[in-house]
Amino acid sequence: MISLSTMGIIAVSRYFCVVKPEKYIVLFTKQRTLMYIGVVWCVAMVGSVPPFFFKNGGFEFQPGKAMCLYTFESNIAYTAFIECVYIGTPLTIITICYAKVFYTVSRSNRVFSQENNPQQLRANVEEAKVTKTLAAVMVGFTCCWLPICIMDYIDAARGEHTLPRQAYLTYGFLAYLSSSINPFIYGVTNKQFRREYKAILSKMFCFRCQNNND
Repeated sequence: MISLSTMGIIAVSRYFCVVKPEKYIVLFTKQRTLMYIGVVWCVAMVGSVPPFFFKNGGFEFQPGKAMCLYTFESNIAYTAFIECVYIGTPLTIITICYAKVFYTVSRSNRVFSQENNPQQLRANVEEAKVTKTLAAVMVGFTCCWLPICIMDYIDAARGEHTLPRQAYLTYGFLAYLSSSINPFIYGVTNKQFRREYKAILSKMFCFRCQNNND
């Protein structure tokens, strides 16, 4: 929930940065941004507290998934609340913000191309690149967590874990994968990241070769 909420803040900040830059300067100062992050993280953590007080269910170790998780089938009302407030709402905000950002950048590029303003066009292109990278991160996150949510819905609807063992192993794999794919996404979508990665790998390779020669 914290990851998705953080992505929601990033999407909102990109929206104001690109669509309403005059308000972005006021709303997203360093202090206010830290405050936004702190509030969102606290709200996300508060959502994890009620299951500790459930008489039946709550958090428990699930052998099929090989991890300790909230049992979604133990309290359907709370599960629906979590899915709507902590998952559905951030995803809706992220989708709307990025859609408006891409629309604004596309429209601005056409205007500045007609006006032959290469400097402003270059700035918009850079904004578009950053936004595309963040959108790619969101797509990667969704691809990992959408199957997880579907499996949780199935378990909640059936009231027990009925999926094959392979499905639950995939569940755990996708959960951990979502935290490790971002560096690869950055490398694919951003030339600067690729250049830095190549420099780091080259230094590591040269260092290893020197050790082998010694």
